[in-house]
Order: sequence, then structure tokens, then C-alpha cells
Amino acid sequence: MNNKLQLKINETFYPALVSDCRVNDLFGGRGRGGSHALVQIALIKMLTQKYFRGVFIRQVFNDVKTSLFQDFVDIVLDLGLENDFKFDKNELAIIHKPTKNNIISRGLKAESGRTAKSKSISGITDIFIDEADELEKIEYRQLTVSLRTKKADVHIFRAFNPPRKSHWIWENYNLIESEIEGFFKALPKQKPDFLSIFSTYIDNIENINTNAISDYEGFKKDDAEYYYTMICGLISEGKRGRIYKNWKPLTDKDFNELPYKSRYVIDFGYSNDPNALIEVKAHGNEIYVRELLYLTGLDDTAIHAQFIALGLTKSDEIIFDYGGGGNVRAANLSNLGWNMLKCFKAQRKKVGINALQHRQVFATENSTNIWAEYGEYSWQLDRDKVPTDEPIDKSDHLLDCILYFETTREYL
Repeated sequence: MNNKLQLKINETFYPALVSDCRVNDLFGGRGRGGSHALVQIALIKMLTQKYFRGVFIRQVFNDVKTSLFQDFVDIVLDLGLENDFKFDKNELAIIHKPTKNNIISRGLKAESGRTAKSKSISGITDIFIDEADELEKIEYRQLTVSLRTKKADVHIFRAFNPPRKSHWIWENYNLIESEIEGFFKALPKQKPDFLSIFSTYIDNIENINTNAISDYEGFKKDDAEYYYTMICGLISEGKRGRIYKNWKPLTDKDFNELPYKSRYVIDFGYSNDPNALIEVKAHGNEIYVRELLYLTGLDDTAIHAQFIALGLTKSDEIIFDYGGGGNVRAANLSNLGWNMLKCFKAQRKKVGINALQHRQVFATENSTNIWAEYGEYSWQLDRDKVPTDEPIDKSDHLLDCILYFETTREYL
């Protein structure tokens, strides 16, 4: 190693530095130094290996500039090695002059003024992915397929904070319940070509100032989900910032035996959105729902046929959302004899959500898409990944049906 190099890597990450595994994960809570360790490993490999071709990866190219690339430049300057390197700050490329080893940077998603270049990285020996949970599964698969070289084995290093339980990145892990209700721990599967290093800021405590520690611990009281996921490195039972929690399953048999009136709610689908239909029963503070329909490409005649096939009668009350052309579609169904009732919508969606959050909701076990939406439906996150008070308008078709019932039930 260059005798001028005085670089100390946190011993927590040392196994990754000497690893021969194809995939190496450095994951856990904020403040652990995982992204910094990626850069340190890249630098050491660049200086010590006979042949090294690295690539810094983020989903968006410009994000590399303010993360991995800038961190690399800062370390080189701190070490006084700037004369040994050539930096291209436009293409975010780095060349080590003595060895000709180099690092390029890539974004996997096209952005203004730049196309994605995941197909143009042949010959790479090492890939360093920061915020690996940002990548879609197909993006990651295409990336790994493109990593081919005869000169060296290819190693992948991934740094990330724990995403939701259903995220593709957990394919190499078994998720087991932690001591905190609603949160899971990720235990790596025993695979010969896989290394996983879990850490939190506790493992990097000598590099964390007391104010940061106070801020981290303050989240335990102010935002428990953020604290247990982003600080402690646990996995939420669903997506970060989830809106609904503690819903319970019940069987179709139990649903059928409930002695309460059935009503129906439809959210009309347009373009690629599905037509969503639920059956709902309510008693006091409890709401019971069953998914009946979740299909795209249905015109009003097809929905009429679906109603008949599902056993609905012309006297059943069918609540509908009147927005986006819903009035026209409901009128067509009314002309076919169906009892269509316009829903009452709160002025702000958040008001209705807040009301529904105070209900105990049961959904039938076979309501696959309800449970999928339930796990995904979440608040928008700010730049620090803290939930805002605005819901993401996605994965909510059946949940909107439940919401329309909640905001309309007192008028029935």
C-alpha cells in the first residue's frame, strides 16, 4: 500500500474490505458511516490492486456528485494525494495516475440532459451502490447482468438504510420479529457468496458528535417509526411513513356470519388504474371489508356484468366516487338499474384518513390487494426521509373505497 496512505477504516467494515464475496451489504441505521466506508474501500482497492475498474452508482446520476464522488475527493485531499489523481467533475470520473486504475459514475434512471447508462459498464471489477434501496428490482438485475470481465472477479457493495419489509433487497435475508412490536430484524441467509454487515451509529460512536447523538435519540419520542427504522436499523412491517396500522385479518366465513348490513363501494378505474370494488360492513368503531374486484380495462357494461356475477342485487347500495368522470359512469350503471350513491368526501383527504385511523379495520384474508395497498400506502417523505402530512397518490384504490365508506357512513 502507498506509504503515504494513512487511512483508518472502521473495523466494523473491515470484513468487506477483504471480502471475496460477490455481494457485500453495509446496512443499518443513520450515522453508521456506511457510505463513507464504501468510498474508503474503493480508494484502497484503487491504490492496491493491479487491475481495478470501479463504478459509483445511484439511481440518479447527479446524486453521485454530492455523495460518493465528493466524499472520495475529500478523502484524497485530506490524505494529500491529490497529485496522484485526475478528477473529471462533469462525468464524475476518477483516474489514479500511477496505476491507471479508475472509477466511473452512473445513474440508472434517465434525467434532464442525461440518459441512463447502465448498459455501458462492461469491464467493471467493483460496483459501489449508495442508497441501494432506491433502485427498482429490474434496474438492479439489469445492472448486475452488465458486470462482466475476464480480468477479475466482480464485487458488488451496497449501502442502504432498511426499506420496507416487502422490498426486493431482502431476498438474501430472513426477516424475524424484533423485540419491538411491528418491527423486524434482517438476518442474512447463509450463502457462500454473500456478506452482510449490520451497524448503527453506536458502531461509529467515536465519529459522532454529542449533538447528533441527542438528535438521534430524540426521534424515539417524537417519531418512533423513524427512530426504529432509520436510527436503529429495524424494518417496519410496511413502507416507511405508513398511514394505516394494526388492521386485523378475518376469514370469509367470519365475514359472512357478521350480522350487519352489507354495502358496496366502487372506485372507477381509468386508463391503467384498476376498477376496485369492496363489500363493507360496520358496527360501532369496527369496519369489516372484503375485496370483490380489482381489474383494469372494464367499461360500464363489463362492470354491470361483474356486479351480477358477484351476486349483487339491484337493491344493494353501491357508493361511488363522483370525481374524474365518476358521475357519468355511475349514471350509466343507474340506467342499468343499480342503486348508485354518491360518496361524501372530506374537503381534505387527510381529514378522512384521520377519521379512518381511529377505526378498527378488519379485512378478509383473501383480500390480497387490500393487504398489499395497506402495506404500501404512506405519507410523502421530505428530503430527510421524514413523513409529511400529504399521502402519496399511489396504491390506494381499494383503500379509497374504505375511505369513501368512512366519510359517507353517517349519511346512510
